[in-house]
This record gives sequence, C-alpha cells and structure tokens, in this order.
Amino acid sequence: MTARYDFIAVGGGIAGVSVAYELAAHGSVCLLEQEQQLAYHTTGRSAAISMESYGNQQIRSLTCASRRFFENPPEGLAEHPLWAPRGALIVAQAARVDKLKARFSAVSGQVPTAELLDDKQVQELVPYLAEGTWSAGIYEPSAFDLDVHGIHGAYLSGLRARGGVVKRETEVLRGEYRDGHWRLHIRDGQQLQSAIVVNAAGASALARNTLVAIDAIMVI
Repeated sequence: MTARYDFIAVGGGIAGVSVAYELAAHGSVCLLEQEQQLAYHTTGRSAAISMESYGNQQIRSLTCASRRFFENPPEGLAEHPLWAPRGALIVAQAARVDKLKARFSAVSGQVPTAELLDDKQVQELVPYLAEGTWSAGIYEPSAFDLDVHGIHGAYLSGLRARGGVVKRETEVLRGEYRDGHWRLHIRDGQQLQSAIVVNAAGASALARNTLVAIDAIMVI
C-alpha cells in the first residue's frame, strides 16, 4: 500500500523540520528520518550562535534576514525565547591583521554594530587572552546565542500541530519519478508518494549514498 502526501521532507534536522513546518500550511506533509532520534547529526552538534559578521556575503545576508524571526517568532510557535544576548569576537594575530581589516570593511555595511578593535581593546574586552598574542579583533555586540533544541522542538511541535506526519527509523532506499510524482521505496517495504520531495538529509546521508537515487529533487 502506498501512502500519499502533498510534500515529503527527507531529514529530521533543522532544515527538514523547518521546511516541513512551512509546507504544512499548504498541504499534507510527511517528514522522514532514518535515525531513531531526530537532529542526530549536524543540528545536534551546532555551535549555537548567530553572528552576522560570519561567512561570505550570501551567508551574512541570510543571517541578517533571520534575526527578525528569532526575535519575534510566529505566534504560538515557541513558548519561550529562542535566543539570548551574547556578543562575539573574532581575533587576529599580527600576520593576519590586514585580512581582518578587509573582513571588517566587507561586513561593516551589513553589520553596523560591528567594531574594529586594536590589541589593547581586545585585551580589555577579554582579559584572560594571552597578552601580546592578538593584534586586532572584530567585536560584534549584537551576536546572540541560539537555543538549538528549543528552535528544533518548536518547529517539530508546530509541524505536528499542522497535521504533519513524522516517521523515524525510515530509510529511503531509492526514488522513482513517474507521471508527475515521486515514489520513495523505504527499507521496511513501504512506499510513499508525493509530487514534491525535499532532500534535507544533509551530508551525512549523502555520504552513505542514502539519497543517490533521488538526487534530482529539491535540495536544502
């Protein structure tokens, strides 16, 4: 027997549960996770801080755009704050000060709160750093902690509240696209069908070739 859904998301990490939550507002959704526990891989090992000065321009743009969501999540999604003030500092030794200054020039337009610090200011801000080791730094006072478990749990609860189905220990062996629909074959013999399948399984699944047969689907 084949179970049919409007959307199927493969992967129970933050990418999978968040996209499944959003899609559940538009149709039936099934979230698949091959492990017994959701968020077992990358999401469960997150550094858990949001730094708008981190990464290239595209990553910084996404991070900046995400701030509003964390500060004001959709009504009913979270019972407690998903973030907490922290602040973050990027430091450089003398040989890399020019690169640090170049990074500051690149990020200052997107992150107006960022400050370029000299060695004395770095030492004053973090006095337990080895004195004389760090020559400059970029201080981002607006960086904040992320409650990774809370964010993932909020999306998961929201998905279920919208009628989404969550299947753990469900490994996709292969997928077939025919007549406008995907048919996914699961290790236990069941089959799932959907017009849209989102591959949010991440690198760990791809490394094991879990989704090699459906690499043409939408990837997050």
